[in-house]
Amino acid sequence: MVAVQGGLSSWLSAGAICLGFGICYGLTGLFGTQSVTPTWYTPLVLVSAARFRYRGALVSSAVATILAGPLWPVTDGSLRQRSTLWVGRGLVFLFVGLVTAALIDRIIAGRKRELELAEQERDLAVRQAAVIATVSHEFRTPLTVITGVARTLEVHRMVSTEGVPLLSGLLDAARRLTDLVNTVGAVLDGSDDETFVRLEPVVLRDVMEHVLDHLGIRDPRNRVSVHIDANAEIFISDRELLSQLLRHVMENAVKFSPTDEQVEVRVHRERGRMEIRVADRGPGIDESLLRSPMPFTQGDRSMTRTTQGLGLGLFAASRLAAVLDGTIRFEARPGGGTAAIVEVAAPDTSHQSADGVPGSAIA
Repeated sequence: MVAVQGGLSSWLSAGAICLGFGICYGLTGLFGTQSVTPTWYTPLVLVSAARFRYRGALVSSAVATILAGPLWPVTDGSLRQRSTLWVGRGLVFLFVGLVTAALIDRIIAGRKRELELAEQERDLAVRQAAVIATVSHEFRTPLTVITGVARTLEVHRMVSTEGVPLLSGLLDAARRLTDLVNTVGAVLDGSDDETFVRLEPVVLRDVMEHVLDHLGIRDPRNRVSVHIDANAEIFISDRELLSQLLRHVMENAVKFSPTDEQVEVRVHRERGRMEIRVADRGPGIDESLLRSPMPFTQGDRSMTRTTQGLGLGLFAASRLAAVLDGTIRFEARPGGGTAAIVEVAAPDTSHQSADGVPGSAIA
């Protein structure tokens, strides 16, 4: 019926359409034109136009016009159709076919454009990952040298008493910059080989102490209160990733809290899951960020914002929680503020707490 290309599928489609025309024409001869009307050919024209586009529309419209016109069976004793009648019907077939072909072409063009954009985004992501890996490596190398030299000076006491605070500040700045490089790599390049889980017994109180010491705020123990339930002292996890996760969440809470309001951290364990609730009394987080934190996004985007940073904290925390087989969600607190609820896997361990105390609180 129509010259087709595209293999067996196209030929089968063309054969099915031809069979449909034959069946409709045969039914006309058997049951008469009162039972089988010319409109029965319209679906066949639609299918042909959808499958073969404009060629299918033209050929199927011509076939339908001929079968429903000059070759239309006279089974009821009436005269054959006037030419104006079947020519008009043929124009309708042609119009329906061409409109269908145009719509299908438009849909296919849109889908093709979407695929092209997706491919471009994928290529951009690959190039981005390569750039990030290179930049991260270039940053890590001098940072390792700086940290190594500073630690050597610290261990061997090669600086004067007046220089000890400066050396401590240098180590802290290098540590935070290294942490930032690792965070950017983990956030933007999920395939970072250095971001893998090292499972070991973790003393949560020690992790909290470490996080408090590296929050980068004044007097963190007065700004943050931590309470750990008795059964949540020791569990199996990755100490380093857990520390990064908690630091991002707690630092975000402290950053947006009034200086006279404490950030409350409560930890309890149930059914092999550790829940860490970090609650603040800050201005709250936008609902869109609560649902799905995005990288480089901050709640306060104004030119006069008082908090600094790249806007990676919450997004990095959500990625790290996923690596630790956990989740992070956010809830608005009654009376103002936000509660970040971190849940991570917490398998049992036979180890006991270091001091034998069943529960502890860090003020």
